[in-house]
Amino acid sequence: MLAGKKIDSIQFYSLLFLSRLFTTITFLEGLRGGIGGTDMVIGSVLSAVLLFISAMPVFLLFRRETGVNILDIISVRSRAFSKIAAALYILLFLYTSVEAGARFGLFAGEVIFPENNIMVFTLMVFALAVYAAYKGLEPLGRTGFILFWAVSAALLLLVLTLISKIDPLNFTPPFYNGPAPVIKSSFYSAAGTFEVCILSLLLPRVSGNAKKGFIWWVTGIGTAVTALMTVFVGVLGEFGNVKSFGFYSLAVLAEFSIFQRLDALQAAVWILLAFIKISFTLYILDYLICYLFSKKRKYAYIIASAAATFIISSYISKNMSLFMLISNALFVEIMYVVMAVVLPIFALLVNCRGGPCAHPANRS
Repeated sequence: MLAGKKIDSIQFYSLLFLSRLFTTITFLEGLRGGIGGTDMVIGSVLSAVLLFISAMPVFLLFRRETGVNILDIISVRSRAFSKIAAALYILLFLYTSVEAGARFGLFAGEVIFPENNIMVFTLMVFALAVYAAYKGLEPLGRTGFILFWAVSAALLLLVLTLISKIDPLNFTPPFYNGPAPVIKSSFYSAAGTFEVCILSLLLPRVSGNAKKGFIWWVTGIGTAVTALMTVFVGVLGEFGNVKSFGFYSLAVLAEFSIFQRLDALQAAVWILLAFIKISFTLYILDYLICYLFSKKRKYAYIIASAAATFIISSYISKNMSLFMLISNALFVEIMYVVMAVVLPIFALLVNCRGGPCAHPANRS
């Protein structure tokens, strides 16, 4: 059972929202599956629908059980199976942290410090993430809740200042190259939402109405991404297809009152999003490693995870081709289906067969 104090559902879903939003606003042109124009907006809506559907096994699972997570449920069938599942989760979240670190490294190297070495700056972000992960889920949740409002305000300001720059001619006819590329791109976008796997592990720690919070989370992500994509397409048009970090180009064009450019503000926001995503992932890795080895090591697992993430992501961020390789659509989609869909279905079958009384939390 996942020990620790409960976290408010609003704080929990704020963390999930910020974590997913980081992936969205740092998307790279080569990962869009060849779609553009209006199809990108349609894909954003379809992605939210696919995300909602793919998370249903998790919520069917926790309709039957409360107070235990997916590893506890699997351990009813076999303790060895639960250890294997924990190891798979470790590999998944190590990949997630490395991908996020490399994504941040690429962004920092191209946008923030294009002519300087970013190693020290990135190391500082990781050091802060280690400290935040060590402090635990509750302080991290409170921080995420505050940042949720700050980030939302910054992105809303970005959208509002760019509405007047939207050109309707930039919107192409729907399904310009047929529906297949849109569906493929939407599934890849949904599959990049590994935050669904966090639900399997941490949902028992969430107080309040977790299911209602999930609906708000999916709706919020879908609305935010759709709004951003609409502005992206309407303002940049085909020019957005040649930019590595298209949303930063939007920030450069945005103006508000005496501020001629909002790119510095948006860059700060994206740094905070990277900090949240990395620290949240390090916290989960610490829990999973403790579960796997049945031991708690103060700081050790978090530092080891951060060190591995920093070293690997720093190497990958220097090579765009290598980053594109680890972000391969088929690879990401297989991981998502196995860990976010198949594993919860397996746990659901175990739960149905074993019955609620068989679970560790319900034993006398």
